[in-house]
Amino acid sequence: MAALLLGVITVTVVAAAPASAHAALVSASPGPGASLPQAPGAVVLRFSEAVDPTTSAIAVSGAGETDATHGLTAPVPGDARSIRRPLSLLQPGRYTVRWTSVSTDDGHIETGSYTFAIGVAASTARHVDAGLFAGESMTTLIGRLVALTGLLLWGGLLIVASAARRSGVSAIRIESLERSATAAALLGGLIVVGDRLGRSSVGLSAFGDGRVAQLDGVVLVAAAIGVWTTRRTAPRRRRWTAIGAFAIAIVAEVASGHAASGSVPIVKAGVLVVHLLAVGVWTAAIVTAFASRRLRRTLQAMSPYAIGAAAAVLATGAVATALEIGRVSALTTTSYGLLVLAKVAVFLGVIAAGLCHWRRRRHRSDEFRLRRPLRIEALAAVTAIVLGAVLSGAPPPSPASFAATTNAAIAAEISGRNADDAVTLAGASGPLVVGLTIAPPRPGRVQARVQVLGTGSADRVQTVRVTGSSPGRRPFAAVLHPAGSGTFGGAFRIDGRGLWTIDVSLTTTHRHAHVELPVPVPTPSGHADLARALSAEGRLTSAQLHESIRADPASRAVTADYVFRAPDALAFTTNGTQEIDLGTRTFRRDRPEQAWTAQRTDAAIVWPSPYFRQLWGPAASARVVGTGVVDGIPSHIVAFARPDLPAWFRLWVGRDGLVRREEMLAEGHLMVHTYFAFDHARAIAAPASTGTRPVTRGPISR
Repeated sequence: MAALLLGVITVTVVAAAPASAHAALVSASPGPGASLPQAPGAVVLRFSEAVDPTTSAIAVSGAGETDATHGLTAPVPGDARSIRRPLSLLQPGRYTVRWTSVSTDDGHIETGSYTFAIGVAASTARHVDAGLFAGESMTTLIGRLVALTGLLLWGGLLIVASAARRSGVSAIRIESLERSATAAALLGGLIVVGDRLGRSSVGLSAFGDGRVAQLDGVVLVAAAIGVWTTRRTAPRRRRWTAIGAFAIAIVAEVASGHAASGSVPIVKAGVLVVHLLAVGVWTAAIVTAFASRRLRRTLQAMSPYAIGAAAAVLATGAVATALEIGRVSALTTTSYGLLVLAKVAVFLGVIAAGLCHWRRRRHRSDEFRLRRPLRIEALAAVTAIVLGAVLSGAPPPSPASFAATTNAAIAAEISGRNADDAVTLAGASGPLVVGLTIAPPRPGRVQARVQVLGTGSADRVQTVRVTGSSPGRRPFAAVLHPAGSGTFGGAFRIDGRGLWTIDVSLTTTHRHAHVELPVPVPTPSGHADLARALSAEGRLTSAQLHESIRADPASRAVTADYVFRAPDALAFTTNGTQEIDLGTRTFRRDRPEQAWTAQRTDAAIVWPSPYFRQLWGPAASARVVGTGVVDGIPSHIVAFARPDLPAWFRLWVGRDGLVRREEMLAEGHLMVHTYFAFDHARAIAAPASTGTRPVTRGPISR
């Protein structure tokens, strides 16, 4: 008995952790609809649960389905829920991200897609497809249905058996029903486990690959104990052993379904256990009525159980649906919601049939007339069980919005949801980009968060230390601790106003790195400078841009030169490749001696507006972090974050509002833009002659 109790507690703890949901996309970088000056070095996706990095995948394509990636899909070190794929150096245009996530718990598959853009507007639409039976074979689904039916009847009989005996149902029939219920639970468990082993190439070690496989094994063992208890002759011992085995089985069954996942798993798991037990009582009441030779008397004895179970099913079903779906609109706009509505309709049918035979029983109808609505009630109950089995494996609605793990999201988190009450900036050290976010950016006690990008699978961050100093002020030092999503957090006190030099030092498995970041405290708001820049840039008729991109500070730069002319003309040269974009017409040649080729594109760059507003308009945490002189023009240095990118930006905004220098630091993507020749750039025209070879507009190779 003590061992069974320990088993119940253990499986209950297991149920409290996330399990067996489809791995739904919860954050993306770049995000859906993002419009960027240059894409970061990779697309990074994070899901609601751990994914299998060997079978999950990311694909990125440009116009004409041209591959825009530069490497393979790989896991994000230290985060089992995230995968990433490196990108090529992308030219202006729209790009589509397609992904497939495979849950490590149960193999459930979900696919989806969205778009982002470089230099042009992108659609915010996204598509997600999570089939109801994704990752489950039909054999496994049948096994789960048989096991669930057996478990429900088994649990219900444990509660109503005594009352059924007193109402005239023979003990032999009740024992026969108990044997049938436990045998069904065992048979269903054998089908599920057998199918899993049959589809696995690693034999019994498949039970170590995912917790759902382990929980399926627990259900099988508990059902076997239930079968064994029906052969025992000592009623008292048999009953308590059966109760313990059933408790373990039902909790394991719940833990293997998506209802044990999410933000309140132990609440959802508890609600579903009560819900299934109530369904079991209702089912057992119907079955024992069919097995009785005194139908009227048995129906009368079972009525209190059926009414109480109906109330419990209604209440727990409503709570479980609210916790799982979260929004009313999902009831009619998702397959999961439609299944819930179907189950509600069947539930109402069960109630109607129950009221019918209750009314006929009150009017002393013969047993033949009593059995007709009872058959309808039984059929509806079977349908409800089938729908419940499907729902246990069906994907709940995906999150309505993304909660991207970017520096802007971090700023909002540590500053009480107001990302603008923070300063965020970064520096590069070797292959690492180290970002620091401080909130609030004023003297006193502050919250800090450090995010490190660029660590490899064998190079994990071990320690992070932040120190700060300012002339005439007391220095500070703080060790930061893991704060989730690959970040480190902590708090310290900034002792007064001044220009502080903040040093972020860290050790990883293979290196030591540090960056020095000058931060004026308090840090003035940069939104006015940013608004002035957007206004000034929006009045330009032409400009030139020199771009330099490095993978790290010591690597060779990839350079490009751009000419912009309003309203929709662009020309650029990089690595010998030349391209001219005039509206939706594109002309390109890979070497100067080649003939130009021409094609139509699906997206035209529009410059200067909304080009710059798409790039800088979404800024969060915009702060003036210093001053500088560019081309002889005094400028404010404005640092900011974007909510859709794990990247850090700095703009040098001159007194005239024009931006002459722009920096973006992202993983493997250290970019510097230098703007010049405002309103004096050379003309852009179509080449005199073009070849006839068709080309596909796609990424520029590194």
